[in-house]
Amino acid sequence: MNIAEYTDACIKFAKDTKNWSSLPQSGHQFTTEHSADLWTESSDNAHGGIDVSWAFHMPVSSIRKYAPQVFVDSLLEEIELAADDQWEHQSISEHFSEKYGKHWSTPEDIAAAQKANKTFEPCR
Repeated sequence: MNIAEYTDACIKFAKDTKNWSSLPQSGHQFTTEHSADLWTESSDNAHGGIDVSWAFHMPVSSIRKYAPQVFVDSLLEEIELAADDQWEHQSISEHFSEKYGKHWSTPEDIAAAQKANKTFEPCR
């Protein structure tokens, strides 16, 4: 998932829930989903999505303004968690691929691209 996809998920969440009076107070999480729906409601966020609930009842212009920072903050939180827990590189790559999509490169990806004399783009 990249910033544009995250922003789209937040906008869709805001539009889909515009007629709701409020969000459920307990046991519910509203996060990104790698599907056509773009967001999902779950009780445990087992799929590892990124929070979209902050976009509830926000205008699209505000979502476009704040979504990139919320996305980056989520990413930084994950990096801090990995560093604090001293994850190994493979664990970090797997976690980020699951949470943010297959946009993260490994040293092997970079080496293979360089060997093939191709331009390598680690993120989309």
